[in-house]
Amino acid sequence: MNPLPTESESTQTTAPVSAVDKNREAVPSEVIIASASRAYAPTALNLAPLSEQTGHRLINSIKGLGTILLALSLIIACFHPWTKQAIEETLSITPLLLLVLIFVYVVNPIVEFLMVQIRKIPGAQYFSYTKSLVVTYVLLLVLALSVLALAAPQLFGEIKSLAENFPTITQKAIAILDHFRQTHLAVLPSSVQSNITELVNQAGSLAGQLINRGLQYASAFSSAIVWVATAIVMVPFISFYMLSEGQELVDFWVNLLPIRRRQPAKNILLQLHYSMKSFIKGQALLCCAVGGLTTLLMALVMPKYCIALGIIAGITEAIPIIGPILGALPAVLLALALPDTGGITLALIVAAVYILIQQAENNFLVPQIMGDSLGLHPLSLMIGMMVFANVFGFWGVVLASPIVAAVRILVIHYCNPELEAKLLEQLKQREQKALTSVNSDVSADSQPKN
Repeated sequence: MNPLPTESESTQTTAPVSAVDKNREAVPSEVIIASASRAYAPTALNLAPLSEQTGHRLINSIKGLGTILLALSLIIACFHPWTKQAIEETLSITPLLLLVLIFVYVVNPIVEFLMVQIRKIPGAQYFSYTKSLVVTYVLLLVLALSVLALAAPQLFGEIKSLAENFPTITQKAIAILDHFRQTHLAVLPSSVQSNITELVNQAGSLAGQLINRGLQYASAFSSAIVWVATAIVMVPFISFYMLSEGQELVDFWVNLLPIRRRQPAKNILLQLHYSMKSFIKGQALLCCAVGGLTTLLMALVMPKYCIALGIIAGITEAIPIIGPILGALPAVLLALALPDTGGITLALIVAAVYILIQQAENNFLVPQIMGDSLGLHPLSLMIGMMVFANVFGFWGVVLASPIVAAVRILVIHYCNPELEAKLLEQLKQREQKALTSVNSDVSADSQPKN
């Protein structure tokens, strides 16, 4: 019986080891483990980003679906009777807020102009914006009291006379038009004459309802002493606070947002600010220009109602597209129905005067004052007017232009970031150019002259 082989004998009797096996045995086990981990690492690392990307896509899809559902809910809610009633109740303070907004954007350029001019005086280089605001308020108060002292008696008398006599004036004007149709349009077919008669009656009825309601509102406004006193006190007070601390108020609300949302919110507010600034300032100047020109020309034709007609033309100028027509209707009806000098001839003269004013506005005033302040296509504006008139009524027509402009800014922000960046760059360049011009004027005028 053979004894068991020893350890040395067993190693000698085993098969010969190849060179590859020798190299494999020479590699330490730690290196083999490290290489294996590196070999399997890409699979593990590639799975994590794929899962994270899928999660982000799912979250974005849910957000997009939620946004669409929210937008549809808001659109449906706008046409619900309860929502429309709530909107109408909320819009009851719209006149006051609108007056505040107009006052802020009209007064701010005056304050800045006075500040620049006062800083040119030696020793007043650091005249603050708040001090300039106080000076502006004092000057505006003196101007308002002077205008009221001179024009208020005649103005309230004209408005009262128009409100009392307007139904009679409308009926008389329609009778004159009907007589003109029977006398001068008898050669036309009977069907055409009946259509003209129906059109004249409808136009006269509609004009009478609109303008009589407006004059009743104006008369009620002049008699509502409490509301007028509240507006006279609150509008300058709120405007003073917004002008002096408006930037701090905006920063306070913006800082409530998450950090990543603050800069986009500032970009949207900046675009809204410049759009509203150019629109309201231009619209205010345009209303004043049209109202003043109408007052001057009507003083030559119908001096008894020139101030009231000028104010009506200036106010209706703020209504897009149909405003000039509404402003001309009361003047034409008055020209038809005046007791002594009224008639077709005077009505044609008045209509020609308003057409002349409209042409001067379109060809000279609008390009110089308004330019392309909102960048809106007329078709977009008309669609916006119809939609907002259905939802908000009269104030929807008046506020259609700024609302459509705000919607345009939001659409550009979310759908075309490249265009938004370009517009923001243009706004910043314009602001920097204006600031540089002001600083150069102040520094040049503050230097002592030889």
